[in-house]
Amino acid sequence: MTALPLPPPRRATGRGGAPWLITLADLALVLLGFAMLLHATADLDAHDRDRVVAGIRTAFSGNAGEGAGEAPVLDRLAVDINVVAGFGPGDATLPYAPAPLVAWVREVSTDPRSRLIIAGRADGSAHDVDAASGSSTILAARRAEAVAAAIAKAGALPADRITITTLPPAATATPASRRAELTITFDR
Repeated sequence: MTALPLPPPRRATGRGGAPWLITLADLALVLLGFAMLLHATADLDAHDRDRVVAGIRTAFSGNAGEGAGEAPVLDRLAVDINVVAGFGPGDATLPYAPAPLVAWVREVSTDPRSRLIIAGRADGSAHDVDAASGSSTILAARRAEAVAAAIAKAGALPADRITITTLPPAATATPASRRAELTITFDR
């Protein structure tokens, strides 16, 4: 009877291992990230949830918008946000002195590629409308304009780097719904 020679023993190199274990760890991290996303967006209203979904869709599709010119709001990379809340019903006057807001804008917009998007919002009640027109959209635009004017007047950001827009009226009429949302973005 002849004995077959044994293969030489393998030497441990410190590399390798089970490739399936790396794949399993990657899958676990993806699931953890998805769970964190669900938890973070659980308390958002429908409009904010739609904005998050649109941002994720844009980030994964790489779609830079239709046609030439300025990129739509959702095709920009948001890097910081702030809110001016507490406007009076039917009023577009800033609810407090703009100094903290101006300081925030100066701090977060040092890069010349940064842009500021100011979106005004009304609370959706019959009392929170523009007095002259009866329109909540016009009141929302006036709120965004008041915030933009305070920032431009203080010299915190040139007017050509500020975009004003409006949001649909809030689903529930609360004082926090009467606001202007500020988003610092970078164009892609």
